[in-house]
Amino acid sequence: MSINGTTGTLTGFLNVTGQFVLAIEVEEWRSGALLNTVRRDYQFNVTSCQAFIKADIVSEVDDPEQICIGATVPFFHESINATTFWWDFGDPSRSDDTSRLAFPTWTFSDTGEFWVTLVANPGWPCADTDRVKFHIYPPINPSFTHDGGPCFDQQPVTFTAFGTWFDGAQFDWTFGAPGDASLANWSGEFPPPVQFLQPGTYPVTLRIQSKSCDESYLDSVVVDPRPRLDSAIGPWVGCEPYTLVFDAGAFARRTTYFEWDFGDGSGDTVESPVHTYTVPGLYDVRVRMWTETGCRDTVEKIFPGAIRVNPRPVLGMTIAPKTVSIYQPLVQVRADSVDADEQFWFDMGDSSLYAQEAFVVHLYRDTGTFVVRRIAVNQFGCWDTLVDSVRVNPIYNVWSPTAFTPNGDGGNEGFRPVATGITQYRLHIMDRWGNVVFRSENALEEWNGRVHNVGAECPEGAYVWSLFTLDFGDSPVEQQGVVLLVR
Repeated sequence: MSINGTTGTLTGFLNVTGQFVLAIEVEEWRSGALLNTVRRDYQFNVTSCQAFIKADIVSEVDDPEQICIGATVPFFHESINATTFWWDFGDPSRSDDTSRLAFPTWTFSDTGEFWVTLVANPGWPCADTDRVKFHIYPPINPSFTHDGGPCFDQQPVTFTAFGTWFDGAQFDWTFGAPGDASLANWSGEFPPPVQFLQPGTYPVTLRIQSKSCDESYLDSVVVDPRPRLDSAIGPWVGCEPYTLVFDAGAFARRTTYFEWDFGDGSGDTVESPVHTYTVPGLYDVRVRMWTETGCRDTVEKIFPGAIRVNPRPVLGMTIAPKTVSIYQPLVQVRADSVDADEQFWFDMGDSSLYAQEAFVVHLYRDTGTFVVRRIAVNQFGCWDTLVDSVRVNPIYNVWSPTAFTPNGDGGNEGFRPVATGITQYRLHIMDRWGNVVFRSENALEEWNGRVHNVGAECPEGAYVWSLFTLDFGDSPVEQQGVVLLVR
């Protein structure tokens, strides 16, 4: 057995069972004279333990998160074969700093270092004790603020640390990756102003070590370029209606908002609007852009006289009559208005073209529907086209041969009634007994003298044909006749 004369701690190892008494005597001397003697007796009972019991406190070494969490500390243990517990938190300013809970929580009265004791199965002959030192300090809760704005031209940036620390604390700063800023690292509470070299978002880390506490704080510093407009609008010239696609040429790292004024009383709020000018004139264009986050700014550009819209020719055209027959296919076309210095043409739809003639009488040489166009170009180079149509109707007529000779000599081999001025055609041919030997709805198909043109040859003789047609007025006409088949 031994005793520490300074601390009074008694240590030793008992390797035999039994009951023992230890006496400790303390003498007080002054100037070589014995003033007082104090003696205390201590009894030890040593027995053979059958159960293995171990007290084991989860320390700050086992769980670093226990360090610097503040005055209120939850305690944990990993004791073996223990069913009851007794804790002593070692708080000298409190007399009730004990607990019999398995996992207690204690609020210390002050910061500092405290010896915490756990007795596993207290009162048992084989109880076990663990004693661990805890560092009770307030959490640092580090953070920082910085001055300057989020715009690139508002640098350099000065950083200020915040938190709870003791004298002699260690501060370590990291400003982005190497090459991001004028200062990559700094040790100390007050770093010099930092200049970030390019716009971007940079992680900044502050690490504070105070007493046994070591905490870090990470935040980002945003450095945005100034919003700008790189648009170049005009001078642009076109003919009404003049449709344009505008581009603001905006540059910003944040969400942008736009306001356009096209100079004709209308506007838009998108970055690249599409606008149509419907009235001739000279127009100013204004575009304004702004941001509401990051580097907040408003930029405006005005483009005076950027858009010139010229008028198109004013066209008028009269066609008379618009429906004629092939027997009288004359049509008069007149330009109702002609602008000064205007060049114009009439395209009659049948490859006929008249230039610089305000009045035209045109003769059509075929039937059909013809698209007539008046085309004009004014002194501004603006053109326009006016479109109408003329209908030349054929005259209704039916002519039919009276005989044909399908004998293979190459002459007069087929038969069909020839019809003009029709929109529908249906032909039937019957023998003397009323049997249909040929039918067709194609006005150009001939009967070759065989049954339906593919069967047996029909005998010589007279055959009755019946033709149903519709003319261009949708009037039905039905005609009959007789054709002689001669071989």
